[in-house]
Amino acid sequence: MERISSNLTLAYKFVLPIFWLVLMGSTTAAILIVKFAGVGNTSPWVIRGVMLFIFLSGALFLALTLMRLKRIEVGEEGVYVTNYFKNVRYPFSEVDGITVTSFFIFSVGTLHLKGKGSFGQHIPFIPSPSRFYSFFEENPELKERLLKV
Repeated sequence: MERISSNLTLAYKFVLPIFWLVLMGSTTAAILIVKFAGVGNTSPWVIRGVMLFIFLSGALFLALTLMRLKRIEVGEEGVYVTNYFKNVRYPFSEVDGITVTSFFIFSVGTLHLKGKGSFGQHIPFIPSPSRFYSFFEENPELKERLLKV
């Protein structure tokens, strides 16, 4: 079995969101609880509202992006997906393909299934910069079958 997702998946999925939620959550709670006169001419209720909005929108962003990431491995029998609590094997017959979307600094891969699986029909992951393409170069039959450009 060969891992094609990044080693940083664990940090992206758990460490960064927990850090954000604890740091921003405690800061937001402190601003909501502590009595203060405001900053300059700005009302304390405006500052509280803005801080609450930043915290909630950040938490929603993390829930819809980073916290959905999965770890992907490819073996001889199929594709293995884990969310670090549950492991699922999808045989190649159930896999529709893998697409990679490049952004400015990083890439996001999506494992597409033919039907709905345990983690949904589209499973997001961060491809390993060093392992992803080298794995498919070493396995041209899997590259032809799985990788969609």
